[in-house]
Amino acid sequence: MKKRILLIINILTITVYMTAVCGCSRNNDGVGSEGIAINPDGTPVEQSDAASSASTQEEAKQDPKEYLDPAIDILSWKCVNDVAAGKAIELIDQAIQIDDGLVEAYKGRGSAYLCLGDSIANFDSAEADFIKMQELEPDNPDGYLGQAEVLIRKGKKDEAIELLEKAKELLSASASSSTSGTGSSDNAGTSGTGSSENTTGASGTETDGTSVAEDGSGEESDNGAAESSPDGAADGSAPDSSDVSADGSDQSSADSSSDSQTDGSSENASGDDATVNNQARYNSGISEIFMTTEADIQLRIDELNSDTYSDSKGRVRYTTIYAEDGTVMESLFYACYMYGEDDSDIIVSYNAEGSMIATVFNLYEGTDKYVYGMYTGSDTWNVCIPLWSDDGVMTGIETVYGGSVIAYDIYLYDSEGTMIGTEQYGSSKSLENTVYFEGYSSDNATNGGEGVTGTPSYTIEDIYALLGEFI
Repeated sequence: MKKRILLIINILTITVYMTAVCGCSRNNDGVGSEGIAINPDGTPVEQSDAASSASTQEEAKQDPKEYLDPAIDILSWKCVNDVAAGKAIELIDQAIQIDDGLVEAYKGRGSAYLCLGDSIANFDSAEADFIKMQELEPDNPDGYLGQAEVLIRKGKKDEAIELLEKAKELLSASASSSTSGTGSSDNAGTSGTGSSENTTGASGTETDGTSVAEDGSGEESDNGAAESSPDGAADGSAPDSSDVSADGSDQSSADSSSDSQTDGSSENASGDDATVNNQARYNSGISEIFMTTEADIQLRIDELNSDTYSDSKGRVRYTTIYAEDGTVMESLFYACYMYGEDDSDIIVSYNAEGSMIATVFNLYEGTDKYVYGMYTGSDTWNVCIPLWSDDGVMTGIETVYGGSVIAYDIYLYDSEGTMIGTEQYGSSKSLENTVYFEGYSSDNATNGGEGVTGTPSYTIEDIYALLGEFI
């Protein structure tokens, strides 16, 4: 009897610990970011003209961007819940049906999968999209950065670091290529005809064979200006579409020239400006994945090599716990944020040698599928499965140890519906003890008790299968 009480206390203590460490109220499933309401079909009530067009226009569209643009609008919301992410995925699916080579579509869909609750299926789908990006554009660092984020959430830190290093190399090569292209005009001398094909990067500002100004403005001399213009403009200026900053605001060529050299993401004047705009439209949790400088990627690598690291949304994924003497006591991997928010639903603990100690889970809290418990490295399961009445009231919990039911705790309530204690039953459903919380007695009990009642949410076999969806 004492063992059973200690078991329940331990599990409840761990559950409280999870809530205290990672607790944060979950969003209403019917609300998107910043209070944007969601219709039953997943579309926002107050949506942009593009999103409204994509969701209401009956005739089939031929331009994939008509589906992709409203999807990315959704992904720009501060918080994208499951309903909104699902709508974005649906729209991008349609875009890919029209053009299965649209790189930005795979980037958007992979990002949308990461906005869904953590699960093996969602992670695998996101990873597949980022790998597809790598196949379509091997020199695009975003495909590697996206897959690295998936691996971080899967707990595969070392593999993630390899991909981050790859992305950093690509940015470095891009920056070197851009610098080399700009500098080639100096090597060619002052010939105006040999410099007209070179640009300074994202700004699209051209050189005419003379050196770039020391302040990085990229200003040209009057000589050869007409010849060096990529679009034949007499003033040698770049097309307007290239003057887009990272936040989507217009900038002059002089402002953007030096920045494009730093982050290695420079484009020729004919580059894809839609990609630049889309990058700026993603919310912070997504845009943090697709870093644009080598320095930022190195910081991410350094974080992964430290004692504690987080995912792109800032949620802790791994932390090390030290003893008073400074030695490693254990480490915790936060394997699942099912609701996409700050409540970690599954935590795996490891000893100093890296062997699993236990996995603690707390799933679907607040629903009739609620279940919590833990299992250890010896494959022993301690699970508390709520019991529910036909009218949706939780009557108590069924405690499973190993593969067998060992006890039942049936709740006692007062006239106001406050839980005041429990009746404790053995595996044979015979009453063994009644415990009242402090300040209450049998005089306060008006509901509950008087035998094991209610139906469990799961069988233990269901629990085994459920955990397999997440880890």
